[in-house]
Amino acid sequence: PTNTVQPTSSVCNLYIRNSTGEVMYYEVYGTGIGQKTIPAGGEIYYGSFPAGSYSYYVSGVCGAHSGFRNFPSGDYLLNYIC
Repeated sequence: PTNTVQPTSSVCNLYIRNSTGEVMYYEVYGTGIGQKTIPAGGEIYYGSFPAGSYSYYVSGVCGAHSGFRNFPSGDYLLNYIC
């Protein structure tokens, strides 16, 4: 008999790098993770959640911005620069 590999659920492992020079805040709505603080020059693991499109909010020295983006499956790094 052949071994069948069960497909793993599509999960996004989100990391955020703060290259703005000041502290910043990030949240992906609908994930249950909540807002995270990213120190200046820092990189954090935000969390894991089902891949897909979500609303997000980011604020910091560059100003506040909300939007809608796709978060793909696998490890995903967002790097913020003003």
